[in-house]
Amino acid sequence: MTLIRLLVVGMFTMPTLLLAQTIQKPLDLVEWRFSGNRFQCLMETPLKFDGHARIQVQSGKEPELLIETFQRPAAFDSAWLSVNQQVWRINAQVERWLDGDSAGEYGVRFYDAQAIKSLLNQMEKGAWAQVSVLDKQTGKPVSWDIPAINFSNPMQEMKHCMANLLPMSFSQAKDNQFYFNSNATELAKSDKRVLDDLVQYISWDSSLTTILIDGHTDDQGHALSNIELSRQRANQVRNYLVSQGVNGKKIQVRAHGQRYPQVNHSDAQTRHKNRRVQVRLVQGGAS
Repeated sequence: MTLIRLLVVGMFTMPTLLLAQTIQKPLDLVEWRFSGNRFQCLMETPLKFDGHARIQVQSGKEPELLIETFQRPAAFDSAWLSVNQQVWRINAQVERWLDGDSAGEYGVRFYDAQAIKSLLNQMEKGAWAQVSVLDKQTGKPVSWDIPAINFSNPMQEMKHCMANLLPMSFSQAKDNQFYFNSNATELAKSDKRVLDDLVQYISWDSSLTTILIDGHTDDQGHALSNIELSRQRANQVRNYLVSQGVNGKKIQVRAHGQRYPQVNHSDAQTRHKNRRVQVRLVQGGAS
């Protein structure tokens, strides 16, 4: 899944009287900018008075929408995102799209991934977004208009970028476990799918120096036989990665047998957690 974040970053505090109004940048100054790579994609536009609005998608993350601005009241009772699909009409009715909550001292966060994706589709067709909070001190709403002017071309670049995002972030790729049936060495299809995602990540992260593959067994059987079994399991993972294009010179395989159980004093129901291969990615000089 992809991550979509709308970020409004504050630059200075506005007078309290202005907070009762909808804050909107002059339309002739609205501009969206795009930048991205295989790890993240983002679009941003400056807001009136302070900061900017940002749509951000990071590899392997859940979609999220966040605003953050110094204009946000210190405390608010509720927050919501609305969509205006008739921006040419004076006093057009806006449609409440989803609710949010506070994120830090200046932020408001929204979680509904499908609603955020739908919002982007609507904005590409010309609708505007509006983020509002109900000021707890004054009881009045504070709103920020996010116009879709000059939005379509950057959004096309954004879509292309999103389609080519890596399936994993480093936090997801850096440490993975693959489990085996008793005395088995074959990888499951689901394991191969995860390894395929790892291969994509490895191929694009030039900071990776080492791939550690550690094989383990449960405590059943002879200790020396378990060392060999753990080596076979680790080599199954190594060979699969190499077959998919990973540089074998970066890979270190270690066989531990039953020496480092994940679950101590295991029984038949929990013993499978010790029959595993751990794959860890090391960046730079990290261990």
